[in-house]
Order: sequence, then C-alpha cells, then structure tokens
Amino acid sequence: MYVNNLIEELSRAGIGFSVSGKIMNNISYADDMALLSPSIGALETLIGICERYAEAHGLRYKSKKSELLLFKAGTKKPMYIPPLKLGGVELKTVTQFKYLGHWVTEDLTDDLDVERERRALAVRSHMLARSASGMFAEARVDGFQAIMRKRVASLMRRVRDSPSSLLNTVMDRIFDILNAKEPSLLKFYDEWQIVISK
Repeated sequence: MYVNNLIEELSRAGIGFSVSGKIMNNISYADDMALLSPSIGALETLIGICERYAEAHGLRYKSKKSELLLFKAGTKKPMYIPPLKLGGVELKTVTQFKYLGHWVTEDLTDDLDVERERRALAVRSHMLARSASGMFAEARVDGFQAIMRKRVASLMRRVRDSPSSLLNTVMDRIFDILNAKEPSLLKFYDEWQIVISK
C-alpha cells in the first residue's frame, strides 16, 4: 500500500523515459525499487521524492544496500560522476547489480544471466546423468554411451562389409587415418565386432 502511493508520486514527477507516451522512472516489486533516470540531476530529484516520502511515512532506506549504475551510451561513459546520497550516505557506483534474481549490467547485456543458467543446467544434467547411470547399472541394461558405441561399431561393420567398392574404399581410408592417429580406436572397434557378432 505504501509503495503504490510512492510509485504514483514518482510518476507525477514527469522525470524519466517515455515508453508509449507514459513516463517510466522506476521498476518496483514489493519493497525492491530501481529508479531510472536520463541524468544525474533528474536522479537526485527522484531520490529526493523517495526520501521525503519515507520520512513522511516513518520509513528508512538501507543506503548501504543501494547502488548507482550508469548505463553506457555505446562505448561512452562519463569521466566524472558527482556523488549521489541517499539518507546522507553516498551511493556506491557499480558496473552491475542483481535485481529480482537477474543481473543488470552497464552495457545492458545478459551474458551473466546466460552463464548462470548454463552452469545451473550443467549441474542438473550431471546429476541426471549420474542418476540414470545408476539406474542402468541396477537394471543391467545398456546406458546411452554403450548403446551409441554399439551402434557406431555396427554401422562401421556394415559399411566395411558392404559389397559397394566405393564404401569399402572410403572405409579403408578411414581405418588408415584412425590407425595412424589413434590405434586404440581400432582395437575398440575389433572388440565390439566380437560382441556384435555373438
């Protein structure tokens, strides 16, 4: 309830960015708020509105949890940023911050979020693979890798045994390359040939 009135007051200030004819100068969710401003002077005005509102309603901002981020305009960034204060405490200037679980960066890229999601997916995939590996062993059935090895060996055998002279020539060339670079692969192939033949 308190925050809705503050959002309305900030919107009436007429400072911010125009999006479809509406002025946007804050992104708010519950008690988390990000102020958006086209200039330092305008941001000082928005901070002033927030401070007056907090004082009138017996609220206090945690200045140490508040940060200042300036977005780059292409490759340009201001040489000097005048100090901005909230509750008498100077705001720390940062190049990135986390807002509602997502990283906001000065160059507006989402690389940090993508990398975080990639790592989380890798961890979940690893856990799933380990779990599946145990299930395959317990059920005494082949896992994905074993199935793929058998299928590759089977394909190689069929190509090698093919009546087509073209396929035989290609396969002989592949075996020559494999033998020169990695002899253990041919040993692996021969072992699987015996398994498949049985």
